[in-house]
Amino acid sequence: MAAAARGEGFTIAYGGTAQYDYAPDVGRAFALAARAATSDAHVANFPGEPSSMQEVVDAIESTAPAAAGRVSWEEGQLPFPESLQANLLERLVGPLPRTSLADGTRATIEHFRAS
Repeated sequence: MAAAARGEGFTIAYGGTAQYDYAPDVGRAFALAARAATSDAHVANFPGEPSSMQEVVDAIESTAPAAAGRVSWEEGQLPFPESLQANLLERLVGPLPRTSLADGTRATIEHFRAS
């Protein structure tokens, strides 16, 4: 996304489908979890948005049209599940923020442009 913000092409070193999490949403969830802490121990997943690499590139190119056709990826699924079950976290801390892939991509590229 940093390259796209500069209008440059880039090859992403992996493909497939993965879960994408918007960092500010994860930070908010961390703060909520810290406030909801109890004496019990829990391990919970964050409810991200499973997306194919084509969807990621489409979101990048939508926000950074100068990079359209210049963002590519290599085949190969990362060694992670495509999505994670995340009901426990919301049961523990309440509703969590959920920024869409399109909105998170737009905000991230705008951040890189402002830097």
